[in-house]
Amino acid sequence: MANLTAPRNTPEYADLSTLTVTAGGTIYAGGMVALNGSGEAVAAADSAGYKVIGRAENTVASGGLAKVRQGCFAWDNDATSGCSAADIGKPCYVKDDHTVAIAGTDNAVIAGTIKAVDADGVHVSQLTITAGGTIGAPSAAIDDLAGAPTSANVNAILAALRKAGIIANS
Repeated sequence: MANLTAPRNTPEYADLSTLTVTAGGTIYAGGMVALNGSGEAVAAADSAGYKVIGRAENTVASGGLAKVRQGCFAWDNDATSGCSAADIGKPCYVKDDHTVAIAGTDNAVIAGTIKAVDADGVHVSQLTITAGGTIGAPSAAIDDLAGAPTSANVNAILAALRKAGIIANS
């Protein structure tokens, strides 16, 4: 097939999921959202078992339904372990539900892959979930973990997504 010879309107598939917010939790519109080990939506944090999946589209409290969009979002850059243009293509880590850092802390929860760093913040492409139930991490985010991803890690994420109703049981 030949290369384009004129502009092309390339459609975008914007992924939006609806997830139950964990008991006692509140997620704020515009905040980074993660799944906890039970497959429930939580405000992203450096907590064991959290998997970042996107940005909240609404503010919702415990037991409510959060609308979460997957994509590339500009998060605040951490003041002490900030990201720079030299870090583009590398994974960055959750500091809180609106801040990312180049170095992971206690649990090293990956926010996603750095796409740009500018006055708006650190543009991070986050975990994507396809309609077929497969999970893809943009660029090298998963490959850059301390160790290679394991089938147990992938299976745990799939189980959480099935429990949350994001993907169907196969």
